[in-house]
Amino acid sequence: MTYRLSCGCLCALITINLNSVQPTYAQTPIILDPIIVTVSRFPENAGNVGSASTIIDRAEIESAQAENIAELLEQVPGLTVFQSGGIGGNVSVSIRGADADQTLVMIDGIRVNDPSSTGSEFDFSVFSLANVERIEIIRGPQSGVYGSDAVGGVINIITRKAEGARETVAEVEGGSYKTFAQRAYSSAAHDDVSVSVAASNFRTSGFSRSSSGTENDATRKQSIYARLDYDPASNFGLTITGGRYKIDAELDSTTFDTTDNTEKLLTLASATARLDLLNGDFSNKLTAFISRSDRDFFDDDGFDDPETSEFDSLIGTSVFKGQSRGFEYQGDLVVRGTDRLIFGGKIDEQSGAAHDEVVSLGTVPRYDVSETWRSAFALYSFNPTEELSFTGAVRVDEFGDVAPETTYRLTAAYRIPSSGTKLRASYGTGAKAPTIQQRFENSGFATGNLDLEVETSKGFDIGVDQDLLDDAVMFSGTYFSNDIDNLISCEGWPCTFVNIAKAEIDGVELSASWFAADWLTLKGGYTWLDAIDANTGLALARRPEHVFNVSATLKPAADFSLTAKLIYVGERFNRSRERDLLDDYIRVDLNGRYDLTENAELYLRAENLFDADYEEIKDFGTAGRSGYIGLRMRF
Repeated sequence: MTYRLSCGCLCALITINLNSVQPTYAQTPIILDPIIVTVSRFPENAGNVGSASTIIDRAEIESAQAENIAELLEQVPGLTVFQSGGIGGNVSVSIRGADADQTLVMIDGIRVNDPSSTGSEFDFSVFSLANVERIEIIRGPQSGVYGSDAVGGVINIITRKAEGARETVAEVEGGSYKTFAQRAYSSAAHDDVSVSVAASNFRTSGFSRSSSGTENDATRKQSIYARLDYDPASNFGLTITGGRYKIDAELDSTTFDTTDNTEKLLTLASATARLDLLNGDFSNKLTAFISRSDRDFFDDDGFDDPETSEFDSLIGTSVFKGQSRGFEYQGDLVVRGTDRLIFGGKIDEQSGAAHDEVVSLGTVPRYDVSETWRSAFALYSFNPTEELSFTGAVRVDEFGDVAPETTYRLTAAYRIPSSGTKLRASYGTGAKAPTIQQRFENSGFATGNLDLEVETSKGFDIGVDQDLLDDAVMFSGTYFSNDIDNLISCEGWPCTFVNIAKAEIDGVELSASWFAADWLTLKGGYTWLDAIDANTGLALARRPEHVFNVSATLKPAADFSLTAKLIYVGERFNRSRERDLLDDYIRVDLNGRYDLTENAELYLRAENLFDADYEEIKDFGTAGRSGYIGLRMRF
């Protein structure tokens, strides 16, 4: 079930999140407000937060039967997903019209943005959902809490912790484009130790990544992720995580078939020690972490460098390696019994290296740099009454040799229990440090600039939630605005990175879900976005003005359900200065499940049911009508 949390005041528009409904003809389950961790860095009741947020829990992940996380994120208000040529192609996510590289992505709170990529953006294509417990999305500037890259918002992917008796889940799936996938999850908990492990294997012959191509482009993906929790005492615990995600994919030019291919590898590990003092009122956490991204691009036909998309007949291989490693401390002190003071600091060594293998010259370096980021942060959660909550956060970041940047965030939430009304608002600033490539690149394609300034933003949102019919329906909505300055662009040829662009973004997020009866659930969402280049007044690239989605789930029996989804994406321009208009499109998907036995479930998924012909990115192919069937078994 998805919970969408907006911010603010009654003049905002509507998001409907039906968590429970009690019409006279249907029995409604009791649904409590979920716990959310990411908003304020500690577990809190989602009903108290003032930031616009969405939680996608495990039940919704399994119900969607998605292989690609993009299929889940595209349903979230305010998010725009770009995928270049189907599974295996680069997947980027923009939040509220900000650039995709202004989305901070974390796995279990560990930053996984790639320091070696042009904008440090995270490529979601490499990721697998096999071990995910829930996904928490915060919209709006969050740098006051999390630092660089959190200009548009934050996506925190939280893995599964073993609880209770041993559990094993195995899935096998096959379908269109010669797709074959296997996934497994196993967990066990005994006394003070719990362990969970998830693994996946996926392959598909795919379709041409070039919309005009005829040759299929295959993809292979593998992943493994493990988590160990050890709690020998009530006030002490240790959590260790580790994961490896790999993808091998064939690539194309945007205008014709090629034999290019790429290998991408994401590895990460963390160890967190927790010590509670003062009878549990003062919690201390120390985390050691490392995240590494390796990307190799093989230009087998000598026409295209896929990383830069520039013509160069000499380059055979381009190699990019990024790494983030360090330590973070966080203290959590309960004040007055209801308030919380969160404080801490982080040391993060960011490193990026890239080189090309040129036929006539051998290895040609682009950059190889390491720099240390340091930060300190504090957040206070003030709850003067049960109905009223405030938070204030401030953070100071030092990005290597770049001048320090101070950011902050303020939120408020007010409930009126007698009318079921909740008002929310937030205001914050964002910051994004110039990347290693933007500062140190030295190649035939681009020149770095050591004088680049931090990209900054100021944004707010306001909203309202309204419960109706004895909590049968909840309406909610958000109006947001975000102004971004000092945007970095690469100008000229060969280009040079400079702070030149500005963006002005306004919009509305609406969503809806309604548990109409035991056998029928309806959901819907709408985003209106006005994102313009402040220097030219022209629309920003790949930001549709209108996005709409709706779904209906039928459950005529306890062992059977069927969900139909429709998504509409409006016209948008593929490139800046309003070039290459992309048509709007409607896509309809279908998924269902049937319980063969208590422990065996048959599921099916049909994508693009009416075979819509559309492009998410100009000249990149998309899947036609396709179907998949799978078996999920529990032991």
